[in-house]
Amino acid sequence: VDLDTSPFPARQLMNNSLYVRPDTGETMATIVTSRGCPSSCTFCFGPLIFGNCVRFRSVDNVFAEIEECVNKYSIYNFFFQADTFTINKKWAMELCDRIIASPLHGKIHFTCNARSDSLSPELLRKLKEAGCFTIAVGFESGSDKTLKLIKKGTTVENNLKSAKMIKESGIPLFGFFIIGFPWETKKDFKTTLKHALELDSDYIELHVALPHYSTPFYDQCVEYGTIAGDAWNHDLNVPNTKGTQTVPLKKVLSYKRYFLFRYYARPAYVFRLLKSKVNNKASFKNYFKYGLKLLRLVLFK
Repeated sequence: VDLDTSPFPARQLMNNSLYVRPDTGETMATIVTSRGCPSSCTFCFGPLIFGNCVRFRSVDNVFAEIEECVNKYSIYNFFFQADTFTINKKWAMELCDRIIASPLHGKIHFTCNARSDSLSPELLRKLKEAGCFTIAVGFESGSDKTLKLIKKGTTVENNLKSAKMIKESGIPLFGFFIIGFPWETKKDFKTTLKHALELDSDYIELHVALPHYSTPFYDQCVEYGTIAGDAWNHDLNVPNTKGTQTVPLKKVLSYKRYFLFRYYARPAYVFRLLKSKVNNKASFKNYFKYGLKLLRLVLFK
């Protein structure tokens, strides 16, 4: 199917003001740039939905949607949604060049995701120049054993190299991590926390491993005997597992809260973040509110 034949979202039927950038509160639109992922991560259900063959919209088609958002809805911030936005460096750079060569250069901003092995200094420079305000990377774990078992296709060394490249580009980094894989112990949780601190992302998100039905990871959890409850009646806050083979779910969730607190409560981190936001009142206010919310979550839940 030619993705360019799909119509743009009927944003006139939406309350676009409900969808905002978390840092500034400005309206932000999601633009789907491709479908499909060639990776084999056992925990991801993306390939089950869109397949392993990646299909891209043309650069002109994506840019036309950006123009419509700006001209018709006054939206200047975007989330370029893809299983991995940078999986095709040539395509990503062509979109950046299209933005840079247009009158919208310097007026629009976007966030996107990447794998730690799908980046280069040249691509990051293009992303930065085109208006990328954050880039999200699924680092997942600080254990090479876990990365191998979940078939991530990357290593701890890849993670460290990509984080260094991103920091050198000047683009803020959003790191994603997962704990609670059935073979993991408390020592593995600590290893992932240590790795997260080494990577020192500007922001992080941490999840407990969630076995979606029909994914290879679900089969792994069945093999390890850690499935609990209805395969369909769960979400990120209530995983359908017993925890790991050695750590009960209650303890895994407790460590998740500790992980987040340990990461975000570092004095040097807090000072660095607030200093970077001090000249933007809306951003400063939003991050301060998020910090209080996180503190309540960690201390009182």
